[in-house]
Amino acid sequence: MLHRVALCLVIAACCALAAPPVLKHKFAEVNGVRLHYVTSGKGPLIIFLHGFPEFWYEWKNQLMEFSKDHRAVAPDMRGYNLSGKPEGVDQYQMKYLVEDVRALAEHLGYKKFILVAHDWGGGVAWSFAIAHPEYVEKLVIINCPHPAILARELAQNPAQQKASQYMLLFRSAQAEQFLSLNN
Repeated sequence: MLHRVALCLVIAACCALAAPPVLKHKFAEVNGVRLHYVTSGKGPLIIFLHGFPEFWYEWKNQLMEFSKDHRAVAPDMRGYNLSGKPEGVDQYQMKYLVEDVRALAEHLGYKKFILVAHDWGGGVAWSFAIAHPEYVEKLVIINCPHPAILARELAQNPAQQKASQYMLLFRSAQAEQFLSLNN
């Protein structure tokens, strides 16, 4: 009987070690908006910012991996998924998006963290690092050029001007209709 109990304890311990990290959905009231975020793990903070038209789920695999030795957090940025959607285009200025990131980090109890971002989130991350370098331990940007390089290329490079025309569509009155085609 004692051997069976010991065997059950060993099996339970092995199962607990193999269990995947738990992703917790939470909300934070920061910078005048309610941000939804998903978090897992403990340790140094790493924040993941999604691109357009994505949301926190873009980073689910990275949350699972990095939560092994970090506090991994992926917010839905303002206007996306479960986060607040302030009215008025002026509420989506870069200064507000940058402040959302800073306020979220402080809400979580951190003043230094790793910032990882993709696409539109990369634009926010570049701006955050420029405005608040003291918060950034490391900066990882995927698929978003440095703002100064992008500005130079948009001003001087016809190939980049042509490649970036899709951004004008996103600003047009037809954007919603076009992006909704074919589900």
